[in-house]
Amino acid sequence: MRGMIDPPVYMDYNASTPVDPRVLAAMLPWLSHSPGNPSSAHLHGQRAAAAVQRARQSIARLVGVTSPCRVVLTSGATEACNLALRGVVDSGGPCHIVTTNIEHSAVGTTCRWLAKRACGLTVVPVGADGIVDANAVLSAIRPETRLVAVMAANNEIGTVQPIDQIRDGIDRINASRAPGRKVILFSDAVQALGRVAPPRADLVSVSAHKIYGQQGVGALVLASDVACEAQQQGGTQEDGMRPGTVPVALAVGMGAAADIMVAEGAQEAARVGALRDALAGMLLGALGHDAMVINGAWGGPQHAARRLPGNLNVTFVGVCPASLSEALQPYLSVSAGSACRSQKQAETSPVIAAIGGVGAAEGATVRFGLGRFTTEDEVRFAAGLVANAVRRLQGVGCTIPARE
Repeated sequence: MRGMIDPPVYMDYNASTPVDPRVLAAMLPWLSHSPGNPSSAHLHGQRAAAAVQRARQSIARLVGVTSPCRVVLTSGATEACNLALRGVVDSGGPCHIVTTNIEHSAVGTTCRWLAKRACGLTVVPVGADGIVDANAVLSAIRPETRLVAVMAANNEIGTVQPIDQIRDGIDRINASRAPGRKVILFSDAVQALGRVAPPRADLVSVSAHKIYGQQGVGALVLASDVACEAQQQGGTQEDGMRPGTVPVALAVGMGAAADIMVAEGAQEAARVGALRDALAGMLLGALGHDAMVINGAWGGPQHAARRLPGNLNVTFVGVCPASLSEALQPYLSVSAGSACRSQKQAETSPVIAAIGGVGAAEGATVRFGLGRFTTEDEVRFAAGLVANAVRRLQGVGCTIPARE
């Protein structure tokens, strides 16, 4: 099978997915012979505006929205998360946020920034399985709580969070509150959309390049009754919430990517989940449980529903992160965690630390991200390559080996 593989094999789909050729085909006319600013009144502008509107509808379908909503196109999910958090806080009213300790930095850093500006903040820890207790989140809500921010699925360990339970609890709380005092639920759904059920949230952030679209475009999907202040000024585009000329080709591509995920996501998730399980089984068979720790929810008949299908996050005990990264890099593209700063210092991922996992000083953490174009041959190749490297490097320390 080795001869069928062209290294480096790509297994970092959680970081960015390859652009689907069908997405590129949808974009090409708008990159070449279909000019027009969607804000212009002439026919070319009207055609562009219609194409962007169709893309918005596709994104809304992927998010699972059936009621009226707004789809605000952004430069990506980081901007969408900032717009959601800062925009809701700036809309007025009491200021207290409840979130978790494993949020993406686009959410966690923004929440801490708001906390420095007199906004209350409660951070709820997750369990050892990487899943937050919905009741703990609901118990953290105060009379002045304005916003609850819980991701749909974690970007590092792939754990799916109990958004439906949190949603139901917030609805019960809101039933006794005045309209202007209701708690708003925001969910970063970048990793989850098309792979697991979309979160039932008031605001949802989306990114094109995590669903086989192109980099540089994302969206914030808002319920129509959510007040959210613009964070930039300069134009009336996106209902005044995000000024600047809408990039038609990027929007069209994101819409096409969303349509494909709606049509094929469930079937793809099943196939990719089977490949992920096969990879885990091969590694465990070669190395054993003592040398390999799977981070986050795993094991038992319910693990598939608690973890993204293409995610496998593993710590190899007794292996230097920098050494393993160096050994794998020419042949396999994975996220190798935080490398050693020096031979004596190492940095552990905050998410791994949050679940009480093995620190970087004691082992090397690797996130395998499988996806639409991953093959069985690539899985076998990766399992053999990683197992051999781990055996060679266990107990050696942080001495980077020479490339073969």
